[in-house]
Amino acid sequence: CKKEVQQFSFFFFSSRRRHTRCSGVSWARRCVQETGTWGIFYQMKSLIYLVLALYILSVGIAGLRLRSVPEAPETPEIPINPEYFVMDWKTYMFNSEPPFDPTTQKFNREGTGKTWYNWKIKSIREDYHDFCFAIFAEDYNFPCQFLNTQETSYLIYNKTEVPTCCIFIKPWNPPSPDFGVRANLTYLGKYQIEGRDVNYFQKKSEGAFGAVYYSWLADSEEVIPTSFAFPPMPGKEWSIKHFVNYTHVEPDNSFFEIPELCYNAQSCLLYTSDAADDLLCVDLGGRRIIKKKK
Repeated sequence: CKKEVQQFSFFFFSSRRRHTRCSGVSWARRCVQETGTWGIFYQMKSLIYLVLALYILSVGIAGLRLRSVPEAPETPEIPINPEYFVMDWKTYMFNSEPPFDPTTQKFNREGTGKTWYNWKIKSIREDYHDFCFAIFAEDYNFPCQFLNTQETSYLIYNKTEVPTCCIFIKPWNPPSPDFGVRANLTYLGKYQIEGRDVNYFQKKSEGAFGAVYYSWLADSEEVIPTSFAFPPMPGKEWSIKHFVNYTHVEPDNSFFEIPELCYNAQSCLLYTSDAADDLLCVDLGGRRIIKKKK
């Protein structure tokens, strides 16, 4: 009895016919008996090469697909700050636009300060320990305090031996916890600043600044603000506050008491730019009701 055995290297490759006697031994066993163990692999080498080629091709296509269609970064929700908190901060003056990292970039000067915030009584206090808010036409190399309470922003500064108090803006309220949502901040991406991963946001301003920047700690269950940057004098330096020692505690109301020297305070005459008005009343989320007279 004879049986025709068609030996294929593979279906699409060359084939050859050979006749073997059906003696109860399969073609594969007969091939091993006639040519040895390696013979069967030699007969099927084309098939093995093709399988390997298909495997390599499939891996290459998968890798190309990963490279050509990158995964879109997840856009985090705009954070909503707590109703109250206390934090220290370092402030830097620098020349380049944010994001800014003082550990890797040059800055012109640095200082320190502290913030107390309580939205329950719509109050915020900011103490500048080394130099004041850089919005003044001349020198700002003196400590100062911004006390914002009872819809009034007071500026208390020590430019001379006798502290002075004036009304910076009235009426005015501090930024609400959801100011970022109301301002519709634009997400810029995740950056590493001073060893921390932070989410950076931007707010385009219609005022003199052009843009201001905010950041919060990334991948954190707790909402922790990490920085606020703006150009106090447009076209010149940038100013940024890097927040440290953030604590979610309610400050005592005594921190927002209006001192006696502010009882008869008059409007401040220390700055000449509308930039200050635009910053505090628009970009930080406060209410702007009256316009500065020309």
